[in-house]
Amino acid sequence: VWGGWRDQEIAVDPAVIGADVSALAFSPSYAREHTLVVVASTGSDVATYPNSTRLCLGERNKGAGTTDWAAFTGYPLEIIDAGDAVDPSLEIRSSLALPSDFFSGNAGFRKLFVSVDRNPDHNDDVYRIIADQLDPPGDDGRMYVDGGDIDVWSIAYRGTRTSGVLLAGERNPMGSLFNVQVHRCESPWAPSPAWEPSEVPPTGPGYATVVWAPNVSLAYCGSSSRPGQQYDESAFSASSNGNLWRQMALIDTALTLTDLAVTPDGRKLFLTTSNESGPESVWHSFSEPLGLRWERLLTVDSATDAVLVKLSANYVDDGTLYVAAHGSDLLAVSHNRGNAWVWRTRTPEPLLDMLVVDDETVYAAIPGGMVMVSTYGGRHWEDPVDTTLGDINMLARATDGTLFAGSGDGYVAWSKDGETWIVLDEPVGGGPVQVRPDPAFASNGWVYASTDDADSGLRRWRIGESVYWEQLDSEVTDLGDGQIVGGLLCGDEGTLYALRIEPSGVRTGGMTRWLCPACVPCAEHEFDHVIEDLPAGASFVCADAYITSYPVGTLWGDEALNDVFAIDSAGQRIFRYRDTLCKRGPWLDAPVDGAALDDNACDCNRDAVVTFDWEDMDEVEEYQVSLYHEASVAARLWDAYSDYDGLVISPSGDTSEFQSGTTYGWRVRTVSPLLSPWSDMWRLYPRLLQVTELQPAPGETGVSLQPIFTWNGPGMAAAYEFTLARDPEFTRVIASFAGDAALDVTAWVCDRELSPGTSYFWRVRSVNGDACSPWVAGAFTTVGAASAPVTGGATTIDLSAQEPLTTDVLIWVMLGVLSLLMVALIVLVLRTARR
Repeated sequence: VWGGWRDQEIAVDPAVIGADVSALAFSPSYAREHTLVVVASTGSDVATYPNSTRLCLGERNKGAGTTDWAAFTGYPLEIIDAGDAVDPSLEIRSSLALPSDFFSGNAGFRKLFVSVDRNPDHNDDVYRIIADQLDPPGDDGRMYVDGGDIDVWSIAYRGTRTSGVLLAGERNPMGSLFNVQVHRCESPWAPSPAWEPSEVPPTGPGYATVVWAPNVSLAYCGSSSRPGQQYDESAFSASSNGNLWRQMALIDTALTLTDLAVTPDGRKLFLTTSNESGPESVWHSFSEPLGLRWERLLTVDSATDAVLVKLSANYVDDGTLYVAAHGSDLLAVSHNRGNAWVWRTRTPEPLLDMLVVDDETVYAAIPGGMVMVSTYGGRHWEDPVDTTLGDINMLARATDGTLFAGSGDGYVAWSKDGETWIVLDEPVGGGPVQVRPDPAFASNGWVYASTDDADSGLRRWRIGESVYWEQLDSEVTDLGDGQIVGGLLCGDEGTLYALRIEPSGVRTGGMTRWLCPACVPCAEHEFDHVIEDLPAGASFVCADAYITSYPVGTLWGDEALNDVFAIDSAGQRIFRYRDTLCKRGPWLDAPVDGAALDDNACDCNRDAVVTFDWEDMDEVEEYQVSLYHEASVAARLWDAYSDYDGLVISPSGDTSEFQSGTTYGWRVRTVSPLLSPWSDMWRLYPRLLQVTELQPAPGETGVSLQPIFTWNGPGMAAAYEFTLARDPEFTRVIASFAGDAALDVTAWVCDRELSPGTSYFWRVRSVNGDACSPWVAGAFTTVGAASAPVTGGATTIDLSAQEPLTTDVLIWVMLGVLSLLMVALIVLVLRTARR
């Protein structure tokens, strides 16, 4: 182990030990051959090779810690001579790139590339070296990157001695675009190598340092500024092939977040930023989740420090987005999702807001309440149209093409064709207007708006009907906490989100959410105030650089959810709120649609007990279940709440109206943490429960000749139909009570004497209006001669008739009197109990 650094005594000039080293590399097979590859230069203080840049090969003696610089014939090899450089002003930068199979021990395997950048310039270029000479011989070995007229800051090679890809990064930035070019050569060993500039170059102020990652086809580029230069935005970029570069990070740069736009399919999020000392930037993220990783697509050097990013409504198909410097005339368009950009030169100015319809149709708001349109992708603009508003704060568009403009002083104007504008008579408030049409505007005519007046609230107007702006959030503004809406967003299903400007707290800030802001019959508009998990002090207010009050959020949704993205200007963060309860209510499970209620799960309650079941939705804390008369939402009977996906309840126990033969409806929604839409309405039909506990019991023998029939009935029964017959088919009827003659008590005393030792059949059912329960039947045998047992139910029983027993007349008289007394007593008790 050495005790410190050792001088390797490099010698470019035979008479002088030492030189200025500008590049050093180890041979790829250094562990075997111990070769160092060095680019070194001399000054004017040497006699033999003054002001010369040469390639040196040295063989290391690892034991002695020295290097033999004379081990290879033909070295040091001159790359560039003195030229017109005058020491000591000469500045030299060089870079080395070796094939993976470079081997110094064989002259044919000794192939490599060297770049040299000198100031003053003199043959600055990339050089190819084979064995001990520049290649091709006699042509000074230059590879003429971009014609040989650029300053190459670094090179990197991935490949072998026969094929590969060579990259060359430039020293100087590309004008004022804050990009630096990297050139790419796929034929570095050809007699005339072909170079191509990157289609999407890396970002940064210059000095592109390139390198290939080991073992993978991935290149990196770092850019930087030099001490004392005004440039900022030093950056780190990556590319899979050296042609299309994406910035992965900025170095030592403070950013201000200014605008957001998410693609309609939710696969990509665009962001614009500014900083005090550098250009504005356009970024995109397509990571999972969105926003985890960012790549820079474009830099915009504007004087306003505020850049808008607007996507085509057909972005998924046409890949078009526009970027404009707010308050200036800078405008760029990309038709391939930000991979390449074209700057427009005939742009309305100063541009206050933009609205992109498709890849060619763009609206622009300019001062004086004027709107301009281009149907040529910003290449040509029509004459301005006066909306008759003051200065426009923002533009919006409904799905049917209706245009809206919110002014800076509280008014809203709309136009069907972009030519004729109508200003709504009443102002929303007194400040800049945020305006957003309902997704179903074409059919319902609703538009929503707010201003930055404290506690003025969110309001709605129905085009063609309204005469004043109706407030939707009085419960919020009545708190008097200075609530202000900073941006309005709408999901395709109609959910409206209002981002709040005031710092988030216990009851302020955050976001308010309406599931049905277009509801006409709603006396009170239900909404959620969404603050949970938002850090205290977060504020959704637009960046100070904007002239107007610009929206600070963006939204996308599919059939299952909405994702709301918003810029917290206080914390310089992007928050995402995922709303999974806005698209539908819970799926219902039971009772099935159209079910008849004929089960009773509780012995203590003779009324129907219903078990309601529905889908268990993720992260839901509480559900609301509601029952409706005739399945009409206007006739709600009761509400119940449950903290799980079910409810066991007796409907008639909660209302006086639960009648057999009547249609009822039920539905469910979530209420915590957020309201969801109601589920479908499912219908159910109460059905009377059948009677129980028949006496005489089915199959009973030795029954009195004038028996007393009793049973238990359900609570919903109004009367009971009764039949006594001699046969199980109930064709030979002895007694029957039905219709208006139905019994109103759960007993009947037989008023006629039955034959002794005879089998009889009886049945009973509960009735209520037109509804009736199933029959319950039984069979019995009267006292008398022995007979075969009789089973209960509607089963035919064949018993021989028996002769009555001969008894004493006195006994029969006494039994008759006793029976009459017992019947009278039972009837009295039953009537008293029923009352």
